[in-house]
Amino acid sequence: MKRKLDLLSRVVAFILLVCITVAMFRLSSAVRSLKPAASSDGDTVIVQTPLDLREDIVNKVLAREPVEDQYLLLVDEATASKLERYNYCTSKLHNDFMRFAVQAVYNQLYPEVAYVPNAQSANDLYANERQMAAKIAHYALYRRPAEYIRLDDTLALLTCALDESGPSGSWLDAIHENVEMPLNMESMDQYFTLCDDIVSALK
Repeated sequence: MKRKLDLLSRVVAFILLVCITVAMFRLSSAVRSLKPAASSDGDTVIVQTPLDLREDIVNKVLAREPVEDQYLLLVDEATASKLERYNYCTSKLHNDFMRFAVQAVYNQLYPEVAYVPNAQSANDLYANERQMAAKIAHYALYRRPAEYIRLDDTLALLTCALDESGPSGSWLDAIHENVEMPLNMESMDQYFTLCDDIVSALK
């Protein structure tokens, strides 16, 4: 009986060892598949990023979403540098546009309330109004944000106020003029060009 139990435990140990080996092999293969293949042409190293990864990065840039650090390890050095700059600029611009959007919501929906910079924030707005400010800040990261704002049904309350306010609605066309540009950028056009360059490089 003891000999049978001994044999059984050895068989179980052997099966476990085989299972662990197979799992490690599959994990190793999966990791290798995530790494970009590099081919050398003289002194130039060309990094070939998997197509689905490139599409994922492109979609994030088109949606003006941050690109996670792990993606930067899987693209060539030039693209990684552009993505780092894109992440920094997108975050900086969105924060600035958010402050502008909060002021715009206050001015358009509560014209009788004097807006005080740095004293009132998105937290002072109702939930739906915070969402409106966030959408304005997001649309400001694109060319022609006024078009997106006017076409968004969830911003109807704000656009109605704009239509009623006449000339005061001109802030829509001046969004890009009311932002402090990140370092080494002089205008929003440079930001748009950066986004376009990243998309073109990965398509």
